[in-house]
Amino acid sequence: TPFLTGIKWGWGLFNIGLAALICLQPRRNETIEKGFAWGILATAILLWLQALALYALPFLTLVHDQGEGSPSVVSFCSIFLGYAQSSFNYKGLAIFRPHAFYYEPSYVGAALSFALFLLIFLDLKRNPGKNGLFPAIALSSILLCSSRTGILSVVLFLSLVFYFARRLPDRTLFRRSLYRAFLIS
Repeated sequence: TPFLTGIKWGWGLFNIGLAALICLQPRRNETIEKGFAWGILATAILLWLQALALYALPFLTLVHDQGEGSPSVVSFCSIFLGYAQSSFNYKGLAIFRPHAFYYEPSYVGAALSFALFLLIFLDLKRNPGKNGLFPAIALSSILLCSSRTGILSVVLFLSLVFYFARRLPDRTLFRRSLYRAFLIS
């Protein structure tokens, strides 16, 4: 519903907005920027690990259903990986929406989509050869958890970015970083 989507966007803006205020301030603090980027990367990689455990190695993965309305617990070789929401069955295969340790996939999708904005701008400060890697992992994780809120947020964000990118002095590097992120993901 639009009300719940608004709540999720508000939460994402609050969560990532405070990180943006800290990371984009004129006084540069590289450790905060690195900590933020690596924290988002850890969440995205955990989503990928859950998906690999669920789909590539299902014989080593235990999915414990906790009942209606509760997420399923995902364990790989008795190692707790987080939660996943069961979605539907496709040709006898149960499809899950991994969401790490977040309450539901929409929350992790919103967090990663707002973090994608900040990762792209922090990416411009890095070595041009590494541009696009962290945003690509975040973008692919948004698609992996199949969060409609996250995907819609990414589409809206990228539309605004391409509109306002004309005013950036280094817009070719910025667009190259965006293209690379899309190609990698």
